[in-house]
Amino acid sequence: MPEADSSPASRGERLLQDIYGSTERANRFYDEQMVDVLTPRMREFLATQTWMVLCTADEDGMPSGSPRFGEPGFVLPIDDRNVTWPELRGNGVMTSLGNLVKNPKAHLIFPDMTERIGLHLRGETTLVEHDVMRIEHPDLVDSVKTQRLPERWVVLRLEVAYVHCRKHFPRTDDRPVEWGTDDVKAKGGDYFGAKNQPKPWRESA
Repeated sequence: MPEADSSPASRGERLLQDIYGSTERANRFYDEQMVDVLTPRMREFLATQTWMVLCTADEDGMPSGSPRFGEPGFVLPIDDRNVTWPELRGNGVMTSLGNLVKNPKAHLIFPDMTERIGLHLRGETTLVEHDVMRIEHPDLVDSVKTQRLPERWVVLRLEVAYVHCRKHFPRTDDRPVEWGTDDVKAKGGDYFGAKNQPKPWRESA
């Protein structure tokens, strides 16, 4: 896989892949498990999720991770390349949103402990006030059932989505965790149906 503007690989990733000899394995992951749209299975998965971790950084690179919780499906697809979620009243510090104002890049992580699988969404965000969201996406706004109305919304324009495989997820039974396994079935296989999806980095290769 040659380098291209559309490649999902960061320079740091490529550097360490070269040093530690994992480029071939990494390329398989980019080619088979990463996409730049939501697959149908990803949309189904999001409809069941009640929490996520929102990862942000400010303009100086200072990171922050903050959980977000809601009723099942509180992170809502607008279309195949955009998702949104409501921001409810919090402690007023607004670390995550403050970061997004200065650096709109965000990374969402959805660990599903029941399914023992995870979903990563990465992209660029826009903050939208509740009254504006109500005008632009009334059906989505009306689907949120909370005692207090959201104060605003975050819209994430998807750049890349990919699985977090299940091999290291905790188990609730007596079987051992399969630490470090390369067994495709044990890792969850093509859980989100990403393998055969078109990808700009594959098409440009």
